[in-house]
Amino acid sequence: MELVVRGSGNNTAEAQRALDWMRLILFSPDWRPENLARIRDVVDQNHSSLRRTMQGAEENWVNGVATAYWRQSDPLFLSTTSFLTQTHNVHRVRWMLKPASPEERASTAKVLNGLADLRLSRAELKSRLAELQTSEDKLIADAAKDMDLTLADIPDSSLSLDWPHLCREMASDLSAGPERVLAALESIRKQILRTGNARMFQIGSRASQQALAPAIQSLIQNLESAPAIKAKYDVTPIVRKRLREREPGADTPVFVGLLNPNSQGGVFLHSAAGTSYEDVNNEKLLDFLAAYLYGGGGGHSLFMKTVGAGMAYSNGIGMRLATGRSYYYAERTPELPLTMKFVIDEVRKADYDPALAEYAVAQAFGAIRSASSYEARGEAMAANLADGMTPEIVSRFHRAILQLRSDPNLAGVLFKRMETVYAPLLPGLATRRLPTADAIYFVIGPEKQFEAWEEYLRAVEGPEVKLYRLYPRDFWM
Repeated sequence: MELVVRGSGNNTAEAQRALDWMRLILFSPDWRPENLARIRDVVDQNHSSLRRTMQGAEENWVNGVATAYWRQSDPLFLSTTSFLTQTHNVHRVRWMLKPASPEERASTAKVLNGLADLRLSRAELKSRLAELQTSEDKLIADAAKDMDLTLADIPDSSLSLDWPHLCREMASDLSAGPERVLAALESIRKQILRTGNARMFQIGSRASQQALAPAIQSLIQNLESAPAIKAKYDVTPIVRKRLREREPGADTPVFVGLLNPNSQGGVFLHSAAGTSYEDVNNEKLLDFLAAYLYGGGGGHSLFMKTVGAGMAYSNGIGMRLATGRSYYYAERTPELPLTMKFVIDEVRKADYDPALAEYAVAQAFGAIRSASSYEARGEAMAANLADGMTPEIVSRFHRAILQLRSDPNLAGVLFKRMETVYAPLLPGLATRRLPTADAIYFVIGPEKQFEAWEEYLRAVEGPEVKLYRLYPRDFWM
C-alpha cells in the first residue's frame, strides 16, 4: 500500500516542471486553516464519488469487495483500497472538518448524543431525521441528512447497536475540530516521507535522466533520512468479528455475500489457494494448466460459452499468479444457481481434446506486457521489483511450464485433474464435500438472488448451509 505521486513531461523542461509540482505536493501541501474551504470541498467531492461507487458498472467495483473480505485482517489495506471502508472514513473526516464555532459544535454534539438514546424502528428514525432536515440550524440539518444516507448501510438486525454508535461517533468527530485534523494530516505526512519508506522509478532516455539528475537528487534530499517504522495493527478479522455481533453462530462463515438491493442480477467472486509465480513444483504447475483448459477467452472456454448462453456478462475461471489464488468470476448473471448449473454442466460434458494442452500452456504467457505503453511497462516492472517479483522468478516459472509441455501425455494428465481443480470454485461440481481451506465463496446481489443461491447451496452442500448477508456497515473500522 503506497502513496504514489507521478509526474511526466514530453521533454526535459516539462519533466522539470513536473518534478517541481511533485515537490510541492509532497513537502508543501496547503493544510493551513485559511485553506479549509478548499480542503472541505475536496473531501466532499471524494465522499460523493465513493457513495456512487455501487451505482457504476459492476465490473468496476465488485472485485474489490471480495478482496477486502479476503484481506479483512489488514486495516491498512481496507483503508487504502476498500471503498466500503473509505466511504465511512471520509464521512468521519467530513464531520471533523465541519465549519462551526466551538459553541455550535457543542450544541450539535449534544443533539447527536441525545439521538443516540432513541430506541426506534428504522421507519421511525427516518421520520425523525426527515423532521431534523428541515431545521433552521444548518449543522443539525446536515447531520440528519448524512445520518439518513448512512442508515442504508446498516442492517435491521444490528440497528439497535449501530444507531447509537453512529450518533456518538459523529458527535465525537464534530467535537474534535478541524485544527486537530490538520495537525494529524501533517503528522502522517512526516511519518510517510522517510527514505526508509521511499522508492522511485524513472522512465526516459539516458540524456533526459542525466539532465534531471540534480532536480531528482534535490527532491530526494527533502525526505527525512530515517528507516521505515512499521505500524502495528489489530489483526482481528473486521468483517467476521462484526458479523458475529449480530449473528452469534457465525464463527466460521463459509458462504457470504454483500447485499446490493439496487441490482437485478447476481455476481460470483469465488477464490481459493492456487498457484503463484514462486510455485515450480509439478503439482502446482499442473493445477495451473488444468485450470486453463477451459479458462481464457478461446472459443471453447467457459467465458465464451457462458456469454453465448446469456448466463453472465464478464466471467471466467483461472489462476491469479500474482496472488497465488484460483478464481471463478461472473457478473450480471440472470440467477446465480442457473449460471452455476450451466458452468458445471459445461465442465462435466467437456470432451477430451489433446490440443487444449497447448492452449493451456499458452495461457501461462498471457500476462506479458508487450502490448502496453513503454511507460506502463516501466512502472509495472518497478512495482514487481519492489515486491520481490524478479525476472528470475518469472522466467523460472515459464521455463518449468515449458518443461511440462514436453510430456506427450500432458493432455491426459490435465483432463484427469481438471474437475479436482475446478471443484473448490464451483459448489455442486463435486459430491458433498467440506469447503476448501482458505476458500472465499462470495456473491453480490439483491435478496432475491441470495434466496435462490442459498436454496441451491442447501441442495448440493447440505441442509445446514447458511448464506450470511453482509452490508456496507460490516466493512467500517
